[in-house]
Amino acid sequence: MYTRRRVLLSTAAAAVLTWAPPRTKAQTRLPFKFFDAHAHLRSEDRIRYPRVATPPAAGAPPGPPNGGAQGEAPEVDRVLHWMDENGVAGGAAVQHRATYGYDNRYILDSTDLHPDRLVPVTVLDAEDPATPDKVRGLAANHGLAGVRLTGMRAADGSFPWLDSNPALQTWAVINELGLVMDLMTTPPGNSPPAIAALLKLAPRFPNARLVLDHIAWPDARGAPDFGLDGPHQELASHSNIYYKFSTINIDLLAAAQVSATEMLRHVVAIYGADHVLWGSDIGNSAGTYAEMVRKVVSAASKLTAAEQQQVLHDTGKAVYVRGGVMA
Repeated sequence: MYTRRRVLLSTAAAAVLTWAPPRTKAQTRLPFKFFDAHAHLRSEDRIRYPRVATPPAAGAPPGPPNGGAQGEAPEVDRVLHWMDENGVAGGAAVQHRATYGYDNRYILDSTDLHPDRLVPVTVLDAEDPATPDKVRGLAANHGLAGVRLTGMRAADGSFPWLDSNPALQTWAVINELGLVMDLMTTPPGNSPPAIAALLKLAPRFPNARLVLDHIAWPDARGAPDFGLDGPHQELASHSNIYYKFSTINIDLLAAAQVSATEMLRHVVAIYGADHVLWGSDIGNSAGTYAEMVRKVVSAASKLTAAEQQQVLHDTGKAVYVRGGVMA
């Protein structure tokens, strides 16, 4: 059903496609399409989709606030155009909290308009008593694939945005519907207390799929463990935890002069290719979409052909499912 909002969005998108400059297709040299599990969308229409002056407190953002492909706003049809150019079949459209806060309208409008390419991952306030019912409604009416929670550790050492009593009510609905709980602690950096909390949540909600953004921030260091210390490796014992390898990881490794190729090879050895997935972080990380694809293709060069297909497509496609996966 086409609402006025969707018609307006489609019209704006057509203008974007008309304007978009030509690009050079990334030479992936891989015989399959990719699935991008972490694409942030942002509209240039600030009247219909206003941006928040001050985003909900969640710690310093991990990437440049004006990142994205050549400084261009990652409008939905522009991003789909970049995906087409670079062999990406589709992906998860993830709300950018620093841009829109809890106002998920642009993500939902975009994924409603392109249900065959994109699935929505919203940012919600897990401590809001209204959130569990909101999750049910979004799953039923918009094919919600997951909810993203981000936040800092409180002064007392707790994570109220993650595992407080109100937040656990949202977890219960995520578990019931078989949705993704997409998680990122801030500020960036290895957080053993956060990992300890995840180790308790995973078995409590076995039908929820926990996706750890940026692999839960392992330190950017080399062999033998590549930052995946004991707590990180303990996560592997839970089959419902997944690990998102992103452009942020690659860039942090490059800054530390650590091989992303060797690191990803180690990540897959620890967690298995069926639990590792790729996310571009377009709309937050700097660089063009083609550059992001080239970086991950290079990083995946020591994986087997079957592992490459799982990490770059199959795992993400299987984890992010419209409306969830019932147990």
